[in-house]
Amino acid sequence: TTHDINLLNEEFIRRDTIWFTDKDEYGETKIVRLSSLGLHKNLSPYNAYKQGKLVKLPFLGSQYINLND
Repeated sequence: TTHDINLLNEEFIRRDTIWFTDKDEYGETKIVRLSSLGLHKNLSPYNAYKQGKLVKLPFLGSQYINLND
């Protein structure tokens, strides 16, 4: 498992070995295989992920400090 999206580059790994996890609103984790998402063969998994086409992109919070707290 990794959080390094650079590994989505197909020079490193085959499409059939890429899996994503996603949590729903109840906190349950779903596991989804890249090949089941219907990604066109000419579309890069790396670019599709960065555009949010595969799974929801993580929200890591604001880069700014909230001074009102």
